[in-house]
Amino acid sequence: MRFTKIIFTLLVTVSVLLSSSRLLASAFDELSDHDQHKLKAGQQVSLYTNMQSPYAAWPQGTIYQRIDSTPEEAVAVFFDFKHHSEYLPQVLKSEISSFIDKTTFQVDYAVGIPYVPFGLAQETYALEYHLEFDPTDKSYSIAWHLIRPGTFTEYSQGSIRFETMENGGTLMAYDSFVLPYSIYYPAAGNSLAIEASKLVLKTVVGRIVGQIKKELTMESARLRLQVKAMRKVLGQ
Repeated sequence: MRFTKIIFTLLVTVSVLLSSSRLLASAFDELSDHDQHKLKAGQQVSLYTNMQSPYAAWPQGTIYQRIDSTPEEAVAVFFDFKHHSEYLPQVLKSEISSFIDKTTFQVDYAVGIPYVPFGLAQETYALEYHLEFDPTDKSYSIAWHLIRPGTFTEYSQGSIRFETMENGGTLMAYDSFVLPYSIYYPAAGNSLAIEASKLVLKTVVGRIVGQIKKELTMESARLRLQVKAMRKVLGQ
């Protein structure tokens, strides 16, 4: 088992490096012609890759969706970490606990865990977030990884990217890999657990898009403050 975990750690490291390189590329160009057409038509596109964990194959997912906003408006909503508990599913508390540097933060979370054998439970964990802005194409990205594991979550990494689409609007690409401890999923690779993780991912993306739309139409004053705060962090 120890050797298997070492192999898994190496695979995760490679995945992190690949995800970092993807942040530098266009999210739209990652898609096939068929998926690009679906995206332009307003449909959500989901892609999954199985990561071989020490326990079983577990999905790393990326969901792409078009939003009627600018990349700056969209990322400013997500960057307001303290409000994640208002719209992200199962998030009970979210707050910035420390600043690593000007664009890197530790965010502490308390979340409800509905998909456990004994019903609803709660865990706390911490993620490190890093914000980047690419002045060449005016795109934004936020990458994160787990720095303090929770009771149920052994490993987590992901990113969210916002870039301008040629036909107007913003393309959001949300990438996530979350691995639970095997004790809570004795058969961690079983289809029910995997489908539950995919459903959570789609729900998260839907909630983010919904919050962006809500602030654009109903909370413009709040959105202006969020954009101003993010510009300050980026030195703009």
